Amino acid sequence: METIRAVSTYAISNREEFEKKLRAESKLRQAEAAKETKRKLNRDLKRISELDTIIKKLYESLALGKITDERFDSLIKEYEDEQNNLWEAAEEAKRLLSSFEEDNEKVDSFVELAQKYTDFTELTTPMINEFIEKIIVNERGVLSARQPRQ
Repeated sequence: METIRAVSTYAISNREEFEKKLRAESKLRQAEAAKETKRKLNRDLKRISELDTIIKKLYESLALGKITDERFDSLIKEYEDEQNNLWEAAEEAKRLLSSFEEDNEKVDSFVELAQKYTDFTELTTPMINEFIEKIIVNERGVLSARQPRQ
């Protein structure tokens, strides 16, 4: 309760500085991860395109009798499996990049919550649910991370 009260008071009285600090920390944590995620996404999308070309040529080879049906079936399965895996990875990368962008919205949301609960003497369950998005406990049972709720 004291921690929430102290952070809330600071966030309200020093809103610009608070937002600046949170965004700066968020950018530091995410900048390298976002850069690598974008690189991987671009590589995956390029490979998906290459696989489309390969699959088209494979169908042409089958149609022209250059490869057997068995060889075609084997190759097409491998290429389609790879392409499906790449599509899944690309979607996950897009979700991750989107979550990086949402962090800025979380700062604004926290300040709004802090203003909503400017003066409280008791920490209620609904308040806790609004302030805390999730609590992660590792295998030793030690609290390892807390994140403010949106």
